Amino acid sequence: MQSGPNMPNYSGISLVCRILSFNKPEKLLFGIGFVAAAICGSFIVAQAFLFSNFISALSYGKSEQNRLHDRANFLALIWFMIAITAFFCYLIVGSVFEYCAETLILRVRDQSFRKLIYSDIEFFDRPENASGILTSVLATDAADLKGLSGNVLITLSIQIAAGLTLSVIIAWKLALVVMCTVPVLVSAGYFRFTILRKFQLSIQKVYGDSAQFACEATANIRTVQSLTRETRLLEKYSESLSGPSKAAVASSVQSSMFYACSQSLTFLCNALAFWWGATLIKRGQVGLNDVFLFFISLVAIVFGGQGAGQIFSFSPDITKANTAASNIFRLLDSQSVIGANGGGKRSFMNNGTITFNNVYFRYPTRPHVPVLRGLNLEVKPGQFVALVGQSGCGKST
Repeated sequence: MQSGPNMPNYSGISLVCRILSFNKPEKLLFGIGFVAAAICGSFIVAQAFLFSNFISALSYGKSEQNRLHDRANFLALIWFMIAITAFFCYLIVGSVFEYCAETLILRVRDQSFRKLIYSDIEFFDRPENASGILTSVLATDAADLKGLSGNVLITLSIQIAAGLTLSVIIAWKLALVVMCTVPVLVSAGYFRFTILRKFQLSIQKVYGDSAQFACEATANIRTVQSLTRETRLLEKYSESLSGPSKAAVASSVQSSMFYACSQSLTFLCNALAFWWGATLIKRGQVGLNDVFLFFISLVAIVFGGQGAGQIFSFSPDITKANTAASNIFRLLDSQSVIGANGGGKRSFMNNGTITFNNVYFRYPTRPHVPVLRGLNLEVKPGQFVALVGQSGCGKST
């Protein structure tokens, strides 16, 4: 997948920017989806207001049962209208981003395949560019790019921002204390992402080699069956996957620890919010008249914390997308000596005679293996020439 021994490294921001550049023709559609995702994320503000109003309505006495009933019906109607709005907004978000993602995959595969067919022979002679590995790039890596263009991440990010902003505006004393848990929450998610990314990079070559082995065995299945080597090939293929499987278990345990921390921290955030809120009420820093606004801030923080916990559940998808994008852009950025623009020098033969005069050749990736050693050959116009020799003697070259 790379054009040389020096593999270029790409930052996360550069990968996202280049991926989004493939969707430039859909920028208007992407903007509509982003606005719809922003609306979906801002529903937390409406939920905070409605939930707090319900709690406030429960404080009505027995003499105000009719008022309680009317208030509850009104709030339920508003919540129903929000549900209808959420249905259409999430429908737009899902449809738009799914269409953009499929278009992105189509264009990436198209450009990747164009790059492959215009690559020189030296490119395919490298072990890291075997046919099975390149096929995996087109089939699997292109599809994994969806992880960097997910609508859920946009919605949850806006939900967190809206919840924290609302809580700071309404009850800043409560919000500032609870917001101290956000860096810890983000750190847990970041460490999980780092572990998964290192694991993906470590097993990338192993899975590529096993895919190449499976492709070669399938392509030569008649020879395999004629030699009755099916069982041995299956054992060898299983052995090539046993190492990554053990590494996957260890990586899963480590990443699960950070995922468990991020999930448990959301409940700790809720506990801290309730405890500190009750402390503020006990100290008289939140008056009884401000309890309604206090509950709005509290609910916004709680829902925002839940969104922060959910966002890190997408770390595996983001990790796969990050690795896939790096593989694809290494392929697209590789330099080939073959030009695709139709330019270059043209040879004009007067009589059509082809002559090889004392030709020597070695592949750059195998300089110790001579392929052509003093080849002398002349092909006259209208003459048929057959190249005969044992395997590896240089006929294809």
